[in-house]
Amino acid sequence: MGLDAVELVMAVEQRFGITLDDESALSCTTPGDLVNCVFSKLETEGATGRLSAHAFYALRRELVRTFGFERRRIAPDTPLENLWSPNQRRWAWHRLGVALQSKTWIQLEHPAWLQAVMIGLSILTLFLVLVSRSFITPWLSAPLGLAIIVGLFQATKPLARELPKRIRTVGQLSEFLVGAAPRLFEPNGRRWTRPEVAKVIREIVIEELGIKPNEYREDASFVKDYGV
Repeated sequence: MGLDAVELVMAVEQRFGITLDDESALSCTTPGDLVNCVFSKLETEGATGRLSAHAFYALRRELVRTFGFERRRIAPDTPLENLWSPNQRRWAWHRLGVALQSKTWIQLEHPAWLQAVMIGLSILTLFLVLVSRSFITPWLSAPLGLAIIVGLFQATKPLARELPKRIRTVGQLSEFLVGAAPRLFEPNGRRWTRPEVAKVIREIVIEELGIKPNEYREDASFVKDYGV
């Protein structure tokens, strides 16, 4: 197996707490095959409940314990932006990610108006660099332009306080955590369902292979479609 395939198998084994032998791993030519293989290993027939529900309860418990929120204030449809003021959000968001021990964490975004300003400044910067090529040697102009644009994004990072559109409520954050840290929310003696296994495998494949979410398909070929 190639390096990408080995890392993918290792990530699956670590996330589910199982071991996949070489024969089983090599037989998985598509994400769907991998889901079925893991599902079989976990012996998940007769599941006892949805993992996302357990994720919500664990998330609510952490919000209550870490930030002192009232339990009744936290529901699946509670908007995350209502929990902290914009000035507190960046600090609180980082602290929550650490508390949840999530392998991957969601980055806050710049507000829409600032994104528009930064895009405009980036275009202006590139234009000025192109115009000044007669004053700056060609081999310096491109790195200089790129450095200025990167500097703009780094300088405005503290202003990134907006939640992504796909993660706006406590329930949506719970769904994200099912894929990002499933072992954290797995109750003792619980059995997995295939849809839950499929959701976690999807997150792993996207993360380990660096593909876009809309490129993921259970029937895609690891070799032909994803170049593994």
